Amino acid sequence: MKAKYIPNILSVIRILMVPLFVVLFFSDMHIYAVLVFVIAGLTDVVDGILARRFNWITNVGKILDPFADKLMQCVVLICLFIDRIIPWWLLAVCVAKELLMASGALFLFKKEKVVVVSAWCGKMAVCIFYAAIFAMIVFPNMHYYIKLMICAVTVIATLFAISKYYYDYMKSEKALRRELENAKKAAN
Repeated sequence: MKAKYIPNILSVIRILMVPLFVVLFFSDMHIYAVLVFVIAGLTDVVDGILARRFNWITNVGKILDPFADKLMQCVVLICLFIDRIIPWWLLAVCVAKELLMASGALFLFKKEKVVVVSAWCGKMAVCIFYAAIFAMIVFPNMHYYIKLMICAVTVIATLFAISKYYYDYMKSEKALRRELENAKKAAN
């Protein structure tokens, strides 16, 4: 095995942790489910550090890593919703964001053969998401208003991230159009 595949192996391990989380969560082994969730988050951080630091970035990893993240996040949200720990609107906003991001990434890949990398706003939203999910699983009986505040902060961070990605995309598109117009003028 080549060392450059370690990040991809960590992503596969994260995918395999998804059903383990579900089984533990619905077996009322919430502490172990949280542990799986936290380990999954840590493997995400480690695979990202390794891939960037040693340039172990592969085309498979560019797809596998975000897929593993989205899968874990969406499945965890669905489990929490089924168990009535989170409200439907948190599930809806977070899953809609993931679907929009996946659709946008697929669009950009097909249009420009570019794989979108995460920005600071996306990483911030994921950190807030992980902290919120951790708190809600560990403290399922927390006061309703505290839970509501945690959900609101998570939604705000999620909406901010998707808005920032959209803004950055529109800004780059505008710059690209301006560049093309300048090239046309220079050619004439």
